[in-house]
Amino acid sequence: MDEEFAPNDGLDGLQDVGYLDTWETFDAYFARHHNDVGEIDGLDDDGAPHSLTLQEIVKEELELTRSAYQLSKMYGGYDGGFAAPGIVSPTKPPVKNGMMHCIKMLRKIVIKDYDDGVTPNFAAIPVILRRIQELLHAYYMFKLTGVRTPELMFCDFPSIFSVSYVLHEVGLTLQLDPPRLEVLMNEVGPQLEEMLFDDAHIIGRSRLSVIELQEVMSYRGELNADDENTISRMMEMSEKDMAAYASVYFYADVMIGFLMTAGTTEDQRRRERKSLQKLVHWTTNNNMRAVFGDTLTDSLRSVYRDESLLIKFCRAGGIGGLMFDCTMTACSSMAQKAVRSLPEAAWEAHTSTALLNTTRSMAEIKKVQNSWKPLDLMILGCHNIYKNYGIAPFIEASETMGWEEAMFYSYLAHQFQQRGLPRQSEDEIRALYEEFDDSPLDIKARCRWAALNRAGRWDFLELYGCDNEECCERADYLRLRTIKAFRDEKTETRLYEWGQGMIACEACHAANYCSSKCREIALSSHAGACARAQEGPAHAHGPWQDMLAGLAAEQFEEPF
Repeated sequence: MDEEFAPNDGLDGLQDVGYLDTWETFDAYFARHHNDVGEIDGLDDDGAPHSLTLQEIVKEELELTRSAYQLSKMYGGYDGGFAAPGIVSPTKPPVKNGMMHCIKMLRKIVIKDYDDGVTPNFAAIPVILRRIQELLHAYYMFKLTGVRTPELMFCDFPSIFSVSYVLHEVGLTLQLDPPRLEVLMNEVGPQLEEMLFDDAHIIGRSRLSVIELQEVMSYRGELNADDENTISRMMEMSEKDMAAYASVYFYADVMIGFLMTAGTTEDQRRRERKSLQKLVHWTTNNNMRAVFGDTLTDSLRSVYRDESLLIKFCRAGGIGGLMFDCTMTACSSMAQKAVRSLPEAAWEAHTSTALLNTTRSMAEIKKVQNSWKPLDLMILGCHNIYKNYGIAPFIEASETMGWEEAMFYSYLAHQFQQRGLPRQSEDEIRALYEEFDDSPLDIKARCRWAALNRAGRWDFLELYGCDNEECCERADYLRLRTIKAFRDEKTETRLYEWGQGMIACEACHAANYCSSKCREIALSSHAGACARAQEGPAHAHGPWQDMLAGLAAEQFEEPF
Protein backbone atom coordinates (compact mmCIF):
# COMPACT_ATOMS: atom_id res chain seq x y z
CA MET A 1 0.00 0.00 0.00
CA ASP A 2 1.25 3.50 -0.84
CA GLU A 3 2.63 4.87 2.43
CA GLU A 4 1.89 8.42 1.26
CA PHE A 5 -1.67 7.79 2.35
CA ALA A 6 -0.94 6.04 5.65
CA PRO A 7 -1.75 7.88 8.88
CA ASN A 8 1.34 9.02 10.74
CA ASP A 9 0.31 7.60 14.11
CA GLY A 10 3.30 5.76 15.52
CA LEU A 11 3.24 2.20 16.81
CA ASP A 12 6.00 2.80 19.35
CA GLY A 13 5.46 1.04 22.64
CA LEU A 14 3.17 -1.58 21.17
CA GLN A 15 5.37 -4.33 22.55
CA ASP A 16 4.49 -3.14 26.05
CA VAL A 17 0.86 -3.91 25.40
CA GLY A 18 1.41 -7.42 24.14
CA TYR A 19 -0.35 -9.32 21.42
CA LEU A 20 -3.46 -7.37 20.40
CA ASP A 21 -5.83 -10.31 20.14
CA THR A 22 -8.50 -8.87 22.43
CA TRP A 23 -10.22 -5.52 22.77
CA GLU A 24 -8.69 -5.18 26.24
CA THR A 25 -5.14 -5.08 24.87
CA PHE A 26 -6.37 -2.88 22.05
CA ASP A 27 -7.84 -0.49 24.64
CA ALA A 28 -4.46 -0.39 26.35
CA TYR A 29 -2.76 0.46 23.07
CA PHE A 30 -5.38 3.08 22.28
CA ALA A 31 -4.99 4.69 25.71
CA ARG A 32 -1.26 5.14 25.09
CA HIS A 33 -1.66 6.63 21.64
CA HIS A 34 -4.84 8.69 21.90
CA ASN A 35 -2.93 11.95 21.42
CA ASP A 36 -1.10 10.85 18.26
CA VAL A 37 -3.13 12.54 15.56
CA GLY A 38 -1.91 12.36 11.99
CA GLU A 39 -3.10 13.60 8.64
CA ILE A 40 -6.06 11.96 7.00
CA ASP A 41 -5.35 8.90 4.90
CA GLY A 42 -5.38 9.73 1.21
CA LEU A 43 -6.71 13.29 1.57
CA ASP A 44 -5.36 16.81 1.64
CA ASP A 45 -6.12 18.65 4.86
CA ASP A 46 -7.69 21.62 3.08
CA GLY A 47 -10.88 22.01 5.11
CA ALA A 48 -11.22 24.82 7.61
CA PRO A 49 -13.34 23.50 10.48
CA HIS A 50 -16.45 25.28 11.68
CA SER A 51 -14.67 26.18 14.90
CA LEU A 52 -11.68 25.09 16.91
CA THR A 53 -13.98 23.39 19.39
CA LEU A 54 -15.75 21.43 16.68
CA GLN A 55 -12.41 20.45 15.15
CA GLU A 56 -11.07 19.20 18.46
CA ILE A 57 -14.18 17.21 19.28
CA VAL A 58 -14.34 15.58 15.86
CA LYS A 59 -10.62 14.75 15.94
CA GLU A 60 -10.94 13.18 19.36
CA GLU A 61 -13.93 11.12 18.25
CA LEU A 62 -11.96 9.83 15.25
CA GLU A 63 -9.07 8.52 17.34
CA LEU A 64 -10.58 5.09 17.94
CA THR A 65 -11.14 4.67 14.20
CA ARG A 66 -7.55 5.61 13.46
CA SER A 67 -6.20 3.20 16.06
CA ALA A 68 -8.38 0.40 14.70
CA TYR A 69 -6.78 1.02 11.31
CA GLN A 70 -3.31 0.70 12.81
CA LEU A 71 -4.36 -2.56 14.42
CA SER A 72 -5.72 -3.85 11.12
CA LYS A 73 -2.48 -2.98 9.33
CA MET A 74 -0.31 -4.53 11.96
CA TYR A 75 -2.06 -7.89 11.80
CA GLY A 76 -2.31 -8.12 8.07
CA GLY A 77 -5.97 -7.26 7.66
CA TYR A 78 -5.55 -6.56 3.97
CA ASP A 79 -8.37 -8.86 2.89
CA GLY A 80 -10.88 -7.26 5.22
CA GLY A 81 -11.17 -4.47 7.74
CA PHE A 82 -9.80 -0.96 7.43
CA ALA A 83 -6.45 -1.97 5.90
CA ALA A 84 -7.99 -3.63 2.83
CA PRO A 85 -6.60 -1.84 -0.28
CA GLY A 86 -8.52 -0.69 -3.32
CA ILE A 87 -8.34 -2.27 -6.76
CA VAL A 88 -6.48 0.50 -8.58
CA SER A 89 -3.90 2.97 -7.29
CA PRO A 90 -5.01 6.51 -6.42
CA THR A 91 -4.15 9.26 -8.88
CA LYS A 92 -3.91 13.05 -8.67
CA PRO A 93 -6.41 14.30 -9.54
CA PRO A 94 -8.57 11.30 -8.66
CA VAL A 95 -10.61 9.49 -11.31
CA LYS A 96 -13.88 11.31 -11.95
CA ASN A 97 -16.79 9.50 -10.27
CA GLY A 98 -14.28 7.22 -8.57
CA MET A 99 -14.28 6.57 -4.84
CA MET A 100 -11.66 9.17 -3.90
CA HIS A 101 -13.31 11.78 -6.11
CA CYS A 102 -16.62 11.17 -4.34
CA ILE A 103 -15.08 11.10 -0.88
CA LYS A 104 -13.25 14.38 -1.43
CA MET A 105 -16.35 16.02 -2.89
CA LEU A 106 -18.41 14.91 0.11
CA ARG A 107 -15.90 16.37 2.54
CA LYS A 108 -15.50 19.57 0.53
CA ILE A 109 -19.23 20.25 0.37
CA VAL A 110 -20.17 19.40 3.95
CA ILE A 111 -17.09 20.73 5.73
CA LYS A 112 -14.93 23.09 3.65
CA ASP A 113 -17.55 24.95 1.63
CA TYR A 114 -19.89 25.37 4.58
CA ASP A 115 -17.08 26.61 6.84
CA ASP A 116 -15.75 28.99 4.17
CA GLY A 117 -19.15 30.61 3.77
CA VAL A 118 -19.54 29.27 0.25
CA THR A 119 -23.04 28.08 -0.56
CA PRO A 120 -22.60 24.30 -0.28
CA ASN A 121 -24.01 22.13 -3.03
CA PHE A 122 -25.99 19.97 -0.62
CA ALA A 123 -28.21 18.82 -3.49
CA ALA A 124 -25.32 16.64 -4.67
CA ILE A 125 -24.93 14.79 -1.35
CA PRO A 126 -27.48 11.99 -1.97
CA VAL A 127 -25.98 11.26 -5.38
CA ILE A 128 -22.46 11.17 -3.94
CA LEU A 129 -23.49 8.89 -1.07
CA ARG A 130 -25.28 6.52 -3.41
CA ARG A 131 -22.21 6.36 -5.64
CA ILE A 132 -19.94 5.63 -2.67
CA GLN A 133 -22.21 2.81 -1.56
CA GLU A 134 -22.42 1.40 -5.11
CA LEU A 135 -18.64 1.25 -5.32
CA LEU A 136 -18.36 -0.37 -1.90
CA HIS A 137 -20.85 -3.05 -2.94
CA ALA A 138 -18.97 -3.61 -6.22
CA TYR A 139 -15.67 -3.88 -4.36
CA TYR A 140 -16.92 -6.40 -1.82
CA MET A 141 -18.84 -8.40 -4.40
CA PHE A 142 -15.52 -8.88 -6.18
CA LYS A 143 -13.98 -9.97 -2.87
CA LEU A 144 -16.85 -12.41 -2.44
CA THR A 145 -17.11 -13.86 -5.95
CA GLY A 146 -13.86 -12.99 -7.73
CA VAL A 147 -15.90 -11.67 -10.68
CA ARG A 148 -14.52 -8.45 -12.14
CA THR A 149 -16.89 -5.67 -13.20
CA PRO A 150 -16.22 -2.27 -14.84
CA GLU A 151 -16.98 -0.51 -11.54
CA LEU A 152 -13.81 -1.92 -10.02
CA MET A 153 -11.75 0.58 -12.03
CA PHE A 154 -13.31 3.31 -9.89
CA CYS A 155 -12.26 1.66 -6.60
CA ASP A 156 -9.16 3.85 -6.36
CA PHE A 157 -8.90 4.21 -2.59
CA PRO A 158 -5.59 3.41 -0.85
CA SER A 159 -7.46 1.57 1.90
CA ILE A 160 -11.01 1.13 3.17
CA PHE A 161 -9.94 3.34 6.06
CA SER A 162 -9.67 6.27 3.61
CA VAL A 163 -13.38 5.88 2.92
CA SER A 164 -14.63 5.06 6.42
CA TYR A 165 -12.63 7.81 8.08
CA VAL A 166 -14.11 10.56 5.92
CA LEU A 167 -17.63 9.17 6.22
CA HIS A 168 -17.18 9.24 10.00
CA GLU A 169 -15.67 12.74 9.94
CA VAL A 170 -18.50 14.13 7.82
CA GLY A 171 -21.14 12.32 9.87
CA LEU A 172 -19.74 13.62 13.15
CA THR A 173 -19.50 17.15 11.79
CA LEU A 174 -23.20 17.07 10.90
CA GLN A 175 -24.09 15.45 14.22
CA LEU A 176 -22.22 18.00 16.32
CA ASP A 177 -23.37 21.02 14.30
CA PRO A 178 -27.21 20.96 14.32
CA PRO A 179 -27.61 24.09 12.15
CA ARG A 180 -25.46 22.53 9.43
CA LEU A 181 -27.49 19.32 9.60
CA GLU A 182 -30.73 21.28 9.46
CA VAL A 183 -29.62 23.15 6.32
CA LEU A 184 -28.75 19.83 4.69
CA MET A 185 -32.11 18.28 5.59
CA ASN A 186 -34.05 21.33 4.43
CA GLU A 187 -32.50 20.92 1.00
CA VAL A 188 -32.35 17.15 0.50
CA GLY A 189 -34.27 15.71 3.46
CA PRO A 190 -36.52 13.21 1.62
CA GLN A 191 -33.69 11.83 -0.55
CA LEU A 192 -31.31 11.49 2.40
CA GLU A 193 -33.96 9.87 4.60
CA GLU A 194 -34.64 7.31 1.89
CA MET A 195 -31.01 6.18 2.06
CA LEU A 196 -30.59 6.49 5.82
CA PHE A 197 -33.40 4.09 6.62
CA ASP A 198 -32.94 1.65 3.74
CA ASP A 199 -31.07 -1.45 4.91
CA ALA A 200 -30.74 -2.73 1.35
CA HIS A 201 -28.85 0.43 0.33
CA ILE A 202 -26.44 0.23 3.26
CA ILE A 203 -26.02 -3.51 3.78
CA GLY A 204 -26.43 -4.74 0.24
CA ARG A 205 -29.14 -6.93 -1.21
CA SER A 206 -27.07 -10.13 -1.29
CA ARG A 207 -26.18 -10.14 2.40
CA LEU A 208 -29.58 -8.83 3.45
CA SER A 209 -31.30 -11.62 1.50
CA VAL A 210 -29.37 -14.28 3.42
CA ILE A 211 -30.34 -12.65 6.72
CA GLU A 212 -34.00 -12.39 5.74
CA LEU A 213 -34.08 -16.01 4.57
CA GLN A 214 -32.64 -17.22 7.86
CA GLU A 215 -35.05 -15.14 9.96
CA VAL A 216 -38.14 -16.13 7.97
CA MET A 217 -37.35 -19.84 8.03
CA SER A 218 -36.50 -19.74 11.74
CA TYR A 219 -39.76 -17.93 12.50
CA ARG A 220 -41.76 -20.55 10.62
CA GLY A 221 -39.89 -23.36 12.31
CA GLU A 222 -38.89 -24.80 8.94
CA LEU A 223 -35.16 -25.16 9.57
CA ASN A 224 -33.88 -28.73 9.49
CA ALA A 225 -30.24 -29.78 9.67
CA ASP A 226 -29.70 -29.42 5.91
CA ASP A 227 -31.30 -25.96 5.89
CA GLU A 228 -29.12 -24.85 8.79
CA ASN A 229 -25.97 -26.09 7.05
CA THR A 230 -26.92 -24.36 3.80
CA ILE A 231 -27.71 -21.05 5.48
CA SER A 232 -24.59 -21.34 7.62
CA ARG A 233 -22.45 -21.66 4.48
CA MET A 234 -24.26 -18.74 2.86
CA MET A 235 -23.76 -16.60 5.97
CA GLU A 236 -20.08 -17.51 6.12
CA MET A 237 -19.58 -16.47 2.51
CA SER A 238 -21.58 -13.27 2.88
CA GLU A 239 -19.44 -12.20 5.84
CA LYS A 240 -16.79 -11.14 3.32
CA ASP A 241 -19.20 -8.40 2.22
CA MET A 242 -18.22 -5.60 4.61
CA ALA A 243 -19.79 -2.66 2.78
CA ALA A 244 -22.01 -1.89 5.77
CA TYR A 245 -19.06 -2.15 8.17
CA ALA A 246 -17.16 0.39 6.08
CA SER A 247 -19.98 2.91 5.69
CA VAL A 248 -22.26 2.71 8.74
CA TYR A 249 -20.36 5.52 10.46
CA PHE A 250 -22.03 8.22 8.38
CA TYR A 251 -25.54 6.81 8.67
CA ALA A 252 -25.36 6.13 12.42
CA ASP A 253 -23.74 9.52 13.11
CA VAL A 254 -26.51 11.38 11.30
CA MET A 255 -29.25 9.34 12.98
CA ILE A 256 -27.75 10.15 16.37
CA GLY A 257 -27.71 13.80 15.29
CA PHE A 258 -31.49 13.55 14.81
CA LEU A 259 -31.80 12.28 18.39
CA MET A 260 -29.83 15.25 19.71
CA THR A 261 -32.22 17.80 18.24
CA ALA A 262 -35.39 18.48 20.19
CA GLY A 263 -38.19 17.73 17.74
CA THR A 264 -40.21 20.89 17.19
CA THR A 265 -41.54 20.03 13.73
CA GLU A 266 -43.26 16.94 12.39
CA ASP A 267 -40.26 16.24 10.14
CA GLN A 268 -37.86 16.35 13.10
CA ARG A 269 -40.08 14.11 15.22
CA ARG A 270 -40.43 11.62 12.37
CA ARG A 271 -36.66 11.49 11.85
CA GLU A 272 -36.07 11.02 15.56
CA ARG A 273 -38.64 8.21 15.74
CA LYS A 274 -37.28 6.40 12.68
CA SER A 275 -33.68 6.84 13.86
CA LEU A 276 -34.47 5.30 17.23
CA GLN A 277 -36.23 2.37 15.60
CA LYS A 278 -33.36 1.76 13.20
CA LEU A 279 -30.58 2.06 15.80
CA VAL A 280 -32.41 -0.23 18.21
CA HIS A 281 -32.93 -2.81 15.47
CA TRP A 282 -29.30 -2.67 14.40
CA THR A 283 -27.94 -3.00 17.93
CA THR A 284 -30.27 -5.71 19.26
CA ASN A 285 -30.48 -8.01 16.23
CA ASN A 286 -27.63 -10.54 16.19
CA ASN A 287 -27.45 -10.61 12.40
CA MET A 288 -27.28 -6.83 12.15
CA ARG A 289 -24.60 -6.65 14.82
CA ALA A 290 -22.56 -9.14 12.79
CA VAL A 291 -23.00 -6.99 9.68
CA PHE A 292 -21.92 -3.69 11.25
CA GLY A 293 -19.39 -4.91 13.80
CA ASP A 294 -17.56 -2.49 16.04
CA THR A 295 -17.94 0.48 13.70
CA LEU A 296 -21.57 0.81 14.81
CA THR A 297 -20.54 0.52 18.45
CA ASP A 298 -17.93 3.22 17.88
CA SER A 299 -20.62 5.60 16.65
CA LEU A 300 -22.86 4.81 19.62
CA ARG A 301 -20.35 6.28 22.06
CA SER A 302 -22.12 9.60 21.48
CA VAL A 303 -25.26 8.02 22.96
CA TYR A 304 -23.63 6.11 25.79
CA ARG A 305 -21.97 9.12 27.37
CA ASP A 306 -25.05 11.38 27.24
CA GLU A 307 -27.59 10.45 29.92
CA SER A 308 -30.60 11.99 28.20
CA LEU A 309 -29.77 10.26 24.90
CA LEU A 310 -29.03 7.01 26.71
CA ILE A 311 -32.40 7.02 28.49
CA LYS A 312 -34.17 7.79 25.22
CA PHE A 313 -32.30 4.96 23.48
CA CYS A 314 -32.93 2.45 26.28
CA ARG A 315 -36.63 3.24 26.66
CA ALA A 316 -37.04 2.66 22.92
CA GLY A 317 -35.69 -0.88 23.36
CA GLY A 318 -31.97 -0.27 22.99
CA ILE A 319 -30.97 -1.49 26.42
CA GLY A 320 -30.32 -4.93 24.92
CA GLY A 321 -27.87 -3.36 22.47
CA LEU A 322 -26.14 -1.55 25.32
CA MET A 323 -25.83 -4.84 27.19
CA PHE A 324 -24.37 -6.54 24.11
CA ASP A 325 -21.76 -3.78 23.90
CA CYS A 326 -20.62 -4.66 27.41
CA THR A 327 -18.99 -7.75 25.90
CA MET A 328 -16.10 -7.84 23.44
CA THR A 329 -16.58 -4.56 21.59
CA ALA A 330 -14.68 -1.38 20.93
CA CYS A 331 -16.23 0.48 23.86
CA SER A 332 -17.04 -2.23 26.39
CA SER A 333 -15.74 -0.16 29.31
CA MET A 334 -17.96 2.77 28.39
CA ALA A 335 -20.97 0.50 27.93
CA GLN A 336 -20.39 -1.19 31.29
CA LYS A 337 -20.19 2.18 33.00
CA ALA A 338 -23.36 3.31 31.24
CA VAL A 339 -25.28 0.22 32.39
CA ARG A 340 -24.20 0.73 35.99
CA SER A 341 -25.29 4.36 35.92
CA LEU A 342 -28.67 3.83 34.23
CA PRO A 343 -31.43 5.65 36.12
CA GLU A 344 -34.65 3.82 36.93
CA ALA A 345 -36.43 5.59 34.08
CA ALA A 346 -34.28 3.71 31.56
CA TRP A 347 -35.75 0.38 32.71
CA GLU A 348 -39.36 1.47 32.38
CA ALA A 349 -41.95 1.04 29.60
CA HIS A 350 -40.23 -1.77 27.70
CA THR A 351 -42.07 -4.04 25.28
CA SER A 352 -41.86 -7.82 25.57
CA THR A 353 -39.60 -7.88 22.49
CA ALA A 354 -37.23 -5.37 24.07
CA LEU A 355 -37.14 -7.38 27.30
CA LEU A 356 -36.37 -10.58 25.40
CA ASN A 357 -33.49 -8.82 23.63
CA THR A 358 -32.25 -7.62 27.02
CA THR A 359 -32.31 -11.06 28.64
CA ARG A 360 -30.50 -12.48 25.61
CA SER A 361 -27.80 -9.83 25.82
CA MET A 362 -27.42 -10.42 29.57
CA ALA A 363 -26.81 -14.08 28.81
CA GLU A 364 -24.00 -13.01 26.45
CA ILE A 365 -22.50 -10.92 29.25
CA LYS A 366 -22.49 -13.97 31.49
CA LYS A 367 -20.40 -15.89 28.95
CA VAL A 368 -17.56 -13.35 28.98
CA GLN A 369 -14.68 -14.39 31.22
CA ASN A 370 -12.62 -11.34 31.97
CA SER A 371 -10.95 -9.32 34.69
CA TRP A 372 -14.17 -7.38 35.26
CA LYS A 373 -17.17 -9.24 36.63
CA PRO A 374 -19.77 -9.77 33.93
CA LEU A 375 -22.07 -11.48 36.40
CA ASP A 376 -22.56 -8.17 38.24
CA LEU A 377 -24.24 -6.63 35.20
CA MET A 378 -26.42 -9.68 34.69
CA ILE A 379 -27.56 -9.53 38.32
CA LEU A 380 -28.24 -5.81 37.95
CA GLY A 381 -30.32 -6.44 34.84
CA CYS A 382 -32.31 -9.27 36.44
CA HIS A 383 -33.01 -7.07 39.46
CA ASN A 384 -34.38 -4.20 37.36
CA ILE A 385 -36.40 -6.43 35.06
CA TYR A 386 -38.03 -8.27 37.95
CA LYS A 387 -38.71 -5.03 39.82
CA ASN A 388 -40.50 -3.51 36.83
CA TYR A 389 -42.03 -6.48 35.01
CA GLY A 390 -42.23 -9.47 37.36
CA ILE A 391 -41.46 -13.04 36.28
CA ALA A 392 -42.98 -12.95 32.76
CA PRO A 393 -39.76 -11.84 30.95
CA PHE A 394 -37.80 -14.68 32.57
CA ILE A 395 -40.40 -17.25 31.59
CA GLU A 396 -40.34 -16.03 27.99
CA ALA A 397 -36.53 -16.08 27.95
CA SER A 398 -36.48 -19.61 29.34
CA GLU A 399 -38.76 -20.77 26.52
CA THR A 400 -36.76 -19.25 23.67
CA MET A 401 -33.10 -19.48 24.62
CA GLY A 402 -30.49 -22.19 24.75
CA TRP A 403 -29.27 -24.52 27.47
CA GLU A 404 -27.81 -22.91 30.61
CA GLU A 405 -29.08 -19.33 30.30
CA ALA A 406 -32.63 -20.56 29.80
CA MET A 407 -32.35 -22.80 32.86
CA PHE A 408 -31.20 -19.90 35.01
CA TYR A 409 -34.09 -17.72 33.89
CA SER A 410 -36.53 -20.57 34.49
CA TYR A 411 -35.07 -21.06 37.95
CA LEU A 412 -35.34 -17.35 38.72
CA ALA A 413 -38.98 -17.24 37.67
CA HIS A 414 -39.85 -20.18 39.88
CA GLN A 415 -37.95 -18.92 42.91
CA PHE A 416 -39.44 -15.44 42.63
CA GLN A 417 -42.87 -17.01 42.47
CA GLN A 418 -42.25 -19.39 45.37
CA ARG A 419 -40.63 -16.87 47.69
CA GLY A 420 -43.09 -14.08 46.93
CA LEU A 421 -40.58 -11.26 47.22
CA PRO A 422 -41.81 -8.47 44.92
CA ARG A 423 -38.67 -6.31 44.97
CA GLN A 424 -35.81 -8.75 45.07
CA SER A 425 -32.49 -7.11 45.93
CA GLU A 426 -29.35 -7.64 43.88
CA ASP A 427 -27.74 -9.59 46.73
CA GLU A 428 -30.71 -11.95 46.92
CA ILE A 429 -30.60 -12.53 43.16
CA ARG A 430 -26.87 -13.22 43.40
CA ALA A 431 -27.59 -15.81 46.09
CA LEU A 432 -30.16 -17.43 43.80
CA TYR A 433 -27.58 -17.58 41.03
CA GLU A 434 -25.09 -19.29 43.33
CA GLU A 435 -27.75 -21.86 44.26
CA PHE A 436 -28.38 -22.42 40.57
CA ASP A 437 -24.69 -22.69 39.75
CA ASP A 438 -24.06 -25.30 42.46
CA SER A 439 -27.00 -27.52 41.56
CA PRO A 440 -26.53 -30.95 39.91
CA LEU A 441 -26.97 -31.33 36.18
CA ASP A 442 -29.98 -33.63 36.39
CA ILE A 443 -31.98 -31.03 38.32
CA LYS A 444 -31.04 -28.38 35.78
CA ALA A 445 -32.13 -30.68 33.00
CA ARG A 446 -35.57 -31.12 34.56
CA CYS A 447 -35.87 -27.37 34.90
CA ARG A 448 -34.98 -26.93 31.24
CA TRP A 449 -37.54 -29.57 30.27
CA ALA A 450 -40.23 -27.59 32.09
CA ALA A 451 -39.24 -24.47 30.19
CA LEU A 452 -39.34 -26.06 26.73
CA ASN A 453 -42.38 -25.52 24.54
CA ARG A 454 -44.21 -28.45 22.96
CA ALA A 455 -42.03 -28.61 19.85
CA GLY A 456 -38.87 -28.34 21.95
CA ARG A 457 -39.75 -31.36 24.05
CA TRP A 458 -40.10 -33.54 20.97
CA ASP A 459 -36.87 -32.13 19.51
CA PHE A 460 -34.82 -32.85 22.65
CA LEU A 461 -36.20 -36.23 23.67
CA GLU A 462 -32.76 -37.84 23.59
CA LEU A 463 -31.16 -35.07 25.65
CA TYR A 464 -33.73 -34.79 28.44
CA GLY A 465 -35.50 -38.16 28.29
CA CYS A 466 -34.70 -41.54 29.78
CA ASP A 467 -31.06 -42.61 29.36
CA ASN A 468 -31.96 -46.30 29.30
CA GLU A 469 -31.54 -47.26 25.65
CA GLU A 470 -33.99 -50.15 26.16
CA CYS A 471 -36.77 -47.96 27.60
CA CYS A 472 -40.07 -48.82 25.89
CA GLU A 473 -41.66 -45.43 26.59
CA ARG A 474 -38.67 -43.64 25.12
CA ALA A 475 -38.93 -45.76 21.97
CA ASP A 476 -42.65 -45.02 21.77
CA TYR A 477 -42.10 -41.26 21.97
CA LEU A 478 -39.33 -41.38 19.37
CA ARG A 479 -41.76 -43.16 17.05
CA LEU A 480 -44.52 -40.61 17.70
CA ARG A 481 -42.09 -37.79 16.99
CA THR A 482 -42.19 -38.70 13.31
CA ILE A 483 -46.01 -38.82 13.24
CA LYS A 484 -47.30 -35.35 14.12
CA ALA A 485 -50.92 -36.35 13.46
CA PHE A 486 -50.98 -38.48 16.63
CA ARG A 487 -49.79 -35.73 18.97
CA ASP A 488 -53.07 -34.85 20.67
CA GLU A 489 -53.48 -33.01 23.95
CA LYS A 490 -53.39 -36.22 25.96
CA THR A 491 -50.11 -37.28 24.33
CA GLU A 492 -48.55 -33.86 24.92
CA THR A 493 -49.49 -33.96 28.61
CA ARG A 494 -48.18 -37.50 28.98
CA LEU A 495 -44.86 -36.51 27.40
CA TYR A 496 -44.50 -33.50 29.70
CA GLU A 497 -45.21 -35.57 32.82
CA TRP A 498 -42.83 -38.30 31.63
CA GLY A 499 -39.99 -35.78 31.41
CA GLN A 500 -40.88 -34.21 34.75
CA GLY A 501 -40.82 -37.58 36.47
CA MET A 502 -37.20 -38.40 35.66
CA ILE A 503 -35.03 -39.69 38.50
CA ALA A 504 -31.25 -39.41 38.51
CA CYS A 505 -28.47 -41.89 38.97
CA GLU A 506 -27.92 -41.71 42.73
CA ALA A 507 -24.16 -41.94 42.38
CA CYS A 508 -23.32 -39.34 39.72
CA HIS A 509 -26.50 -37.33 39.02
CA ALA A 510 -25.41 -37.21 35.36
CA ALA A 511 -27.99 -39.63 33.94
CA ASN A 512 -31.79 -39.54 34.06
CA TYR A 513 -34.27 -42.41 34.06
CA CYS A 514 -38.04 -42.48 33.88
CA SER A 515 -38.33 -45.19 36.55
CA SER A 516 -36.30 -47.14 39.06
CA LYS A 517 -36.69 -50.16 36.79
CA CYS A 518 -34.99 -48.36 33.88
CA ARG A 519 -32.27 -47.21 36.26
CA GLU A 520 -31.59 -50.79 37.34
CA ILE A 521 -31.55 -52.07 33.76
CA ALA A 522 -28.95 -49.45 32.79
CA LEU A 523 -26.61 -50.09 35.73
CA SER A 524 -24.04 -52.09 33.78
CA SER A 525 -24.06 -49.94 30.63
CA HIS A 526 -23.83 -46.75 32.70
CA ALA A 527 -21.05 -47.92 35.02
CA GLY A 528 -18.14 -46.45 33.05
CA ALA A 529 -19.76 -43.07 32.48
CA CYS A 530 -20.86 -43.01 36.12
CA ALA A 531 -17.31 -43.50 37.36
CA ARG A 532 -16.00 -40.75 35.11
CA ALA A 533 -18.73 -38.35 36.21
CA GLN A 534 -17.90 -38.96 39.86
CA GLU A 535 -14.31 -37.91 39.28
CA GLY A 536 -15.55 -34.35 38.83
CA PRO A 537 -16.48 -31.89 41.60
CA ALA A 538 -19.04 -33.01 44.15
CA HIS A 539 -22.64 -32.17 43.42
CA ALA A 540 -24.32 -29.81 45.85
CA HIS A 541 -27.92 -30.15 46.87
CA GLY A 542 -30.32 -27.39 47.72
CA PRO A 543 -33.71 -25.92 46.87
CA TRP A 544 -33.47 -27.39 43.37
CA GLN A 545 -34.60 -30.77 44.66
CA ASP A 546 -38.22 -29.70 44.97
CA MET A 547 -38.31 -26.55 42.87
CA LEU A 548 -40.54 -28.12 40.22
CA ALA A 549 -43.10 -29.44 42.68
CA GLY A 550 -46.46 -27.89 42.04
CA LEU A 551 -45.48 -26.32 38.73
CA ALA A 552 -48.23 -26.99 36.22
CA ALA A 553 -47.21 -27.63 32.64
CA GLU A 554 -49.27 -24.74 31.35
CA GLN A 555 -47.18 -22.21 33.29
CA PHE A 556 -44.39 -22.71 30.77
CA GLU A 557 -46.55 -23.77 27.86
CA GLU A 558 -47.25 -22.07 24.58
CA PRO A 559 -50.71 -22.31 23.00
CA PHE A 560 -51.18 -24.39 19.87
